[in-house]
Amino acid sequence: MRLLGNIYRYGLGQAVDADTARQYYQRSADLGNLVAYQKLLSDSALNNQQNYELLNSFKSID
Repeated sequence: MRLLGNIYRYGLGQAVDADTARQYYQRSADLGNLVAYQKLLSDSALNNQQNYELLNSFKSID
């Protein structure tokens, strides 16, 4: 599912479609794929300043 998200996110053989990419990433994240979850977080942070500030406020767990 995550790879399908990449196909639509980057337009690999398809037109770029951010909504379809997000749907595939969401499905993949729901199945436990952490890379897909990371892509959802980064997209959310990049597209919304408030989300960016919230995510940036988290401390890493050492």
